Amino acid sequence: MSSKPTLSTPRLFRLWAVLCVLAAAVAGVVGFIATSSLVSSTERIRDNSGPVLVATQDVIASVAEADAASTAVFLSGQDQDRSQRLLYEEALARSISQVEEVARLIGDDDTAHLSLKDVAANLVRYAGQVEAARGANLNAEAGADDLLRAALATVRDDIFPQIDVVAARADTQLADDGRGLVPTVLAVVAAAMAGVVMLAANGVVRRRTNRLLNPGLVVAGLMLLVFALWVAVASASRSAELDNAETGGFDTIAATARIQQAGFSYKTAEAVSIVDGRSDPGLDAQAAEVQALLAEAGALADSDREDAAVAELVVRWDRYLEVSDRVEQLLASGDASGARVVASGEGNSAFNGFNTAVESVLLDNRTQFAEGVQAATAALGYLRVASVVLAAAAALAAWFGFQARIGEYS
Repeated sequence: MSSKPTLSTPRLFRLWAVLCVLAAAVAGVVGFIATSSLVSSTERIRDNSGPVLVATQDVIASVAEADAASTAVFLSGQDQDRSQRLLYEEALARSISQVEEVARLIGDDDTAHLSLKDVAANLVRYAGQVEAARGANLNAEAGADDLLRAALATVRDDIFPQIDVVAARADTQLADDGRGLVPTVLAVVAAAMAGVVMLAANGVVRRRTNRLLNPGLVVAGLMLLVFALWVAVASASRSAELDNAETGGFDTIAATARIQQAGFSYKTAEAVSIVDGRSDPGLDAQAAEVQALLAEAGALADSDREDAAVAELVVRWDRYLEVSDRVEQLLASGDASGARVVASGEGNSAFNGFNTAVESVLLDNRTQFAEGVQAATAALGYLRVASVVLAAAAALAAWFGFQARIGEYS
């Protein structure tokens, strides 16, 4: 004697209908959470960690310009070069404003905020040291040179290291936000498991009705397949765009920033040697470091535009280095006053040209980086909505598919 099924077909179909709806709902919830994580992390890159990395380089550029100009004013002696004085004031004001902008972008990172507070406080201290050095120099007071050395040391030892802390933390956040494998896998697996439930449900219907396919369950499975493919493709596109933004934009930004800092370190060492009235043999090693970094930037360039930008940097640096060599020769010959004149005039003009070229390269790569991140954001467009809509459509299709079969028994 054959055993009878423990459940009637309508009741069995109702149970499977509920199971299919629950599976689709779980896939929708998991998918929404996972895609929301992808979207949120990409938006953080676009609105926070990415702009912070760029903005910190802006601060470095402005502080370097301010310091070069203030040094030129000091070296001009009691004449107090007014054009350089104006450049110093503008660059200092700009750097303070940029620090405030970084603080606005940084988010809830307490360590970064503490570093920014230190930067802001040290900028005020630096401005005071510059004014004290300028006043002492104007009045030919003893100790003016020491005040300038202290100002240079504040930038080198206190301001730049703290900016580097902020940039490093933003870089770490950028790397964390760029990871999208886990949420992608969760969303795809949830959709796949719901699809397996739909497949099993179709098997139950086939055995009870001898019909190969249930249209509602087929539609539900297709909806889940579309969702899984959408998530996978969108996530892959996001990763590709972020990789392009990093290699084509941020890596070059980072390399250019290293060039800028190395160039500023050279300029600071040169200023100290002028104040001391003797040439500095260590400048050759620092110049070689800048040359190596320029070569690195050239290797990273991946377009004619970037090749031209790096070539301009090399020209500007060589031009400044030629003047710097003359300054060192004057110092070596004992002509300290002549060295001051050349450094505060031609030398400072050449360095400002180099610094401007660096900022131009940063601007170009900022644009490229921002476009890449924006493209990554666009790749996820409507993904959160799709996760809900497709899961809901799958649930409804499965439900009505079973209801059609149940209706045959009424």
